[in-house]
Amino acid sequence: QNTSTYVDDSFPSTRENYDQVSSQVTERRHKKKEHISVNVQDGANPLQKIPRVQNHYPRFDVKAVENAIKQNMSAFADDIFSSLGARYDRTSSSAMERRYGKKGHISVNLKTGAWIDYKDSEMSGGPLHMLTKLKGFSFKEAIDYGASWAGLQTEGAPLRLPQTKQQKFTSQEPKEEDLEKDKQVRIQKAKALWDKGRPIQGSLAERYLREHRKIEGNLPSDLRYLPHFKVYSRENGESGDNSAHSYPCLMAAARSPQGEVTAIQLTFLNPTTATKADLSVTKRSFGVLKGSAVTLQEEKSSNVLFVAEGVETALSLKEAGVKGTIQATLGLSNIKRLTPENSFNENPLNGGSLNEKPNTQIIVCADHDPSDSPATRSLQKSVLDLQSKGFSVTVVKPEKLNEDFNDVLKEKGPQEVKEIFAKILPENLLESLQQDTEKRPQRDSFEKKNQKYPVRSPQGFTLAGKSFEEIVAHCEKRLHDSLTRDKEALTPERIQRFPLQAEKTADFLIHGYELNRHNPTSTELVQLLLRAKYELTRIPEIRKELVKGWKDKDSFKENEGLLAHMIAERLASIEGRLYLKAKQDGLKTPSNIAELARQELKEHRAHTPKLAQELSQEYSLSKDAAIRCAKNILRYKESHGESPSKNQIAKIVQISRTLETREYANISKKNLNRFEIDFLHRREGNLLFRHMFFQGQPLASVNLPHIQDQAKKSLEATASQISQELIKMNQKEFSL
Repeated sequence: QNTSTYVDDSFPSTRENYDQVSSQVTERRHKKKEHISVNVQDGANPLQKIPRVQNHYPRFDVKAVENAIKQNMSAFADDIFSSLGARYDRTSSSAMERRYGKKGHISVNLKTGAWIDYKDSEMSGGPLHMLTKLKGFSFKEAIDYGASWAGLQTEGAPLRLPQTKQQKFTSQEPKEEDLEKDKQVRIQKAKALWDKGRPIQGSLAERYLREHRKIEGNLPSDLRYLPHFKVYSRENGESGDNSAHSYPCLMAAARSPQGEVTAIQLTFLNPTTATKADLSVTKRSFGVLKGSAVTLQEEKSSNVLFVAEGVETALSLKEAGVKGTIQATLGLSNIKRLTPENSFNENPLNGGSLNEKPNTQIIVCADHDPSDSPATRSLQKSVLDLQSKGFSVTVVKPEKLNEDFNDVLKEKGPQEVKEIFAKILPENLLESLQQDTEKRPQRDSFEKKNQKYPVRSPQGFTLAGKSFEEIVAHCEKRLHDSLTRDKEALTPERIQRFPLQAEKTADFLIHGYELNRHNPTSTELVQLLLRAKYELTRIPEIRKELVKGWKDKDSFKENEGLLAHMIAERLASIEGRLYLKAKQDGLKTPSNIAELARQELKEHRAHTPKLAQELSQEYSLSKDAAIRCAKNILRYKESHGESPSKNQIAKIVQISRTLETREYANISKKNLNRFEIDFLHRREGNLLFRHMFFQGQPLASVNLPHIQDQAKKSLEATASQISQELIKMNQKEFSL
């Protein structure tokens, strides 16, 4: 597992005296009264002369040393972390786990000896790794120190453990294919989280960066907003039951040199104040971080690479107007792995021969940690490693101890950040700083610096030129603004509802704009948000009423839960339209609104066959496509109170034909029942209609597999929700 260290320890002359050795060197090893000779001739490669060593053992058995340390793991951990200034956190510790550092961000398992620093997941391992990673010991020094600490000595000399069959060294290294498989699983988990993210514009994550980190410039696309992520109490160092709480997150994507997302980092936020959440570990990483980074700014024509540990620090450099590529490594130990593999020749960051000396100039923008801290030692090792590869490396730190560049930005502004660089950087790198700070992009959706976070915009929202995602982000921002204004908490129910409410509102907004080219006023936007909330609240209520009615008549089948859901969606849509009309007219919601919706739906279902026949004759549709097309037209009328235009009907017909083609059906529907297939067709049709009509995309340019994947995920989520609901209903009936 550590061949290089083994050779260094066993045959030091071959490494340390390579150029000096010219005569025979005999090195004796005491092992079963055998002598091992190493002959080195002039001009020969010593490593080629090393004979195969049979049954050779280092002075200590590694497992024996670690097992001895584990017998008193708490005392060993106390010794190591107290020497580093990381105090024992009694409040977050337990009988099986010991916590150290501020808010207990370092965890040590007293049974297994495993430890991890949640602020830097690369800083982890077993008992001996505490010595190699935190104290800077070599592997040999760590074994000697660990053996000495555990008392594995005799008369002051290291004890050679007796050779037994059980102690015979055998490699436990996992197979390469297993390692690669595990790596891909971790990367896929990171990608799955990344796909759940939403645009950061207008979200709580943007508020965190704008209001609390003073970042005013445009935010890169590799930053997203994750509405909720579950954190279990034991992960937070709490005792008792392992309950879960959801938190909104800022999500950053780390990409490989090939541009693939291999890791993400979550920053947990307070749902009310948008500050960091009050957790012992406020950041968590998923995936494979090694060699990947978050690129906050990219300039391929520049040979200057600015490297920071955290996203906030990297954004502070961008805020100061530095020119060059800016990356966040998401961990100190990852800095040395970010050697720009293509940073050679005339185009340093984008191609070139690998046979020449690299000319990329790396500027490490570090926190000002104490000189004897593990962070500083880790940084020094990374710098030396980069320099050994031929890179020019400059380290820049803030002037005050325990300060980072975001602290400087918040306290004194971007000009002070720039002045620190001007004092430290060599003259040939000063041109990397932009002199015209007035040209920096200003914040696009928030008030200027030193003004409070706006809780309400007095003017309407302009829809022209906006993408659907931007409109959804604006709607979600308004929902969060209302909570801030009213000083209400972002409950788990709101965390789950807000994205759906914003998406439904965006559909309403675009329909109104396409109809009369009218941008909504602030009041109209609020009314549409209320309608969306009303419908999302009514759907599960109506669904339960339908299932209960069918059960009372003993006519309910388990697979009809999805049918109840689709009927509930149509009824809720009609009720929502009537609810909005009453709001706009300044009237109360009709007391018989549910009955009015049922009557309208009944009329539409009766009219469906006739409308399908007309469509079939006019557009030469098959029976199934015509019925599907008729249902979509009537659902449109239920939602908006009027029939779609001829242009819209033509697109609905085109979508119905597409859903029927074999080329489109690339996901298997063989194992799905008719209600699940109907749900998929409805959801796919809605998404295609949005892309074609609202976003102006021709059908040929739409990513059909992506549409199908979205619909499938929606089906899975809805089916799971219905299943849980039925279980609760059955439990309630059983208890009664």
